[in-house]
Amino acid sequence: MGELDRVDSFAMDSVAECLEEALAGIRLADMNWLELQHDSGLPAFDLHAESARLWTESVAERLQVWAKRARRIAAALEYHQARRLT
Repeated sequence: MGELDRVDSFAMDSVAECLEEALAGIRLADMNWLELQHDSGLPAFDLHAESARLWTESVAERLQVWAKRARRIAAALEYHQARRLT
C-alpha cells in the first residue's frame, strides 16, 4: 500500500508541474498581446480585448492556486508515507 502513496505523490507533483507550465504559457502569451489603442476607432474590439485580458488573468490566478494546492497535497502524501514507514 505504501507504493500507492508514493505513486500518488508523484502524480500530484506531475499535476502541479502541468499547471505551472500552463500558467507560464498563458503569461508568455499575455506578454505578447498588443497594447490597447484608445484612439483605434474600434471600441468593440478594445472591449473584447480587455475582456479577454481580464478573463486570462482570472484563469492564471486559478491555475496558480490549483498548482499550490497540488504541491501541498503531494507534500502531505509524502509526509504520510514517511510516517507510515517509521
